[in-house]
Amino acid sequence: MPDEEMALDRAAILLREGDDVAVARQRIPAGSVLTHAGRALRVTADIPPGHKVAVCAVRQGDPVRKYGQIIGYATAPIAEGEWVHTRNLGFGEGREPGAGGLHLSCEFSSDIPTVDYYPPERARTFPGFLRSDGRVGTRNYVALVATVNCSSGLVQAIADHFRSPEALRNFPGVDGVLPVAHTSGCGMQLNGLGYDQLQRTLGGMATHPNVGSYLIAGLGCEMNQTRAMIRSQGL
Repeated sequence: MPDEEMALDRAAILLREGDDVAVARQRIPAGSVLTHAGRALRVTADIPPGHKVAVCAVRQGDPVRKYGQIIGYATAPIAEGEWVHTRNLGFGEGREPGAGGLHLSCEFSSDIPTVDYYPPERARTFPGFLRSDGRVGTRNYVALVATVNCSSGLVQAIADHFRSPEALRNFPGVDGVLPVAHTSGCGMQLNGLGYDQLQRTLGGMATHPNVGSYLIAGLGCEMNQTRAMIRSQGL
């Protein structure tokens, strides 16, 4: 509503301090008062969402900056709180004001800030599990992977045995035993799309960073043979 006062960052996004414009988060009605850094500016026109509102006055011919970069030049004087759009913003000649009107540099990715990295003693850590391939898990499970539906009952039965806290009492580093059971693995085309997808899926579960070790259980007569899956997935 007109004359409503709100913080600039509630109504718009100022991408970088020193920018000439902010981007409206929502429709900003004309007459709204936006406050920022001890200043207040009155919006002179309705600003549609995603459009630019001037946070300072810009003289005709001067560059307009957004995210610290020149996005165009004022084709007419722009007052603070004004809607910045094609009627008052154009490409211009690509010259930096002052210094004889030098052409702007076309170099990019040159303003790279120096990153002050934390030293190792200040780095944050968490109690995870470092795997041999460099990945880190937040849990330490034993996975029981069935190659075929016929061995799914077996891995389910083994997992059921370890569901009670008493069964894991002698294994304090193990969070649980997970059965990877499914209804496939047989009656499929050897090296077909479904065959390859099943092996990739089971291999991915066996080597997930939250899995510390795995057991592969097969029946022996299935299409998805244990040794073939071990070879193809590097298990």
